[in-house]
Amino acid sequence: MKKILCLMMLLIIGVMSVGCSKSQEDFNGAIKPSANEKGGMIEREEALKIAEAHPELKALGDVKLKLEEVIEATEEQPIWELHYREEKSQLTYALIINAFTGEVLSMHVEDDHETDEEVLKDEMLRHVQWTFEHWQSFQYDNYEPSRYGLAFSLNFRIPYLFDNYEENKAFVLENKIISDVKIKEIKDVAMVFREEDETMYSQMRVIADYRQEVQGKEINESVEVSIFAKNALHGDEGWQITNVDMYPMSQETTGFEQLFFGFRKNS
Repeated sequence: MKKILCLMMLLIIGVMSVGCSKSQEDFNGAIKPSANEKGGMIEREEALKIAEAHPELKALGDVKLKLEEVIEATEEQPIWELHYREEKSQLTYALIINAFTGEVLSMHVEDDHETDEEVLKDEMLRHVQWTFEHWQSFQYDNYEPSRYGLAFSLNFRIPYLFDNYEENKAFVLENKIISDVKIKEIKDVAMVFREEDETMYSQMRVIADYRQEVQGKEINESVEVSIFAKNALHGDEGWQITNVDMYPMSQETTGFEQLFFGFRKNS
């Protein structure tokens, strides 16, 4: 990895990290059964059924998945962790399930950090595009951006993605926002390995088609987006989106300022 060259152009590393962390002790405490819950933890077969019925796995369609690893729930760590690998790629889909309630706490994509430059580039493009589109596409009644693992540890769901996370969720619900976002064109890509922290950094400049409904009003805009991401090769988090910048395609736009991009950061 020390000899990995930049792909297409060097990326000036100035990414911003957002989000926060939560200790495993707090997480484990938060999912302990309440006094009115009866019975023990769910069994392996039930956890498998919950995972296989998850909308994000079902949305993969004809992509063949193989159950690669199951980390069983224990009293000390009451979660089921299931890993499904795509048969024709290095991508693995990991799901974290509350062993008491069966709630899917986290869903994210991992990769195996191939050292070949073209393989790394291809996997980065696929993963970052998948994460961005699923993060930005939502219905107001199921808005939960934290499940896509943006700029924080992917092992546990975190209650606050940004400082005003609850305000964002309330805004989406109040305005009945429906969003469908697809990347239509990749303009350019840069990727570089930084030896000091054994981390790959990337930047994509894309054109994304936003189709949204806000308070019943339909908005359709093409938006230029710069997506920054990183992959700490010494860890197991895979690619994480660390920052996103969005720009209108023309000065004559009438809808750009009305678009709700799925997050609002405090200034």
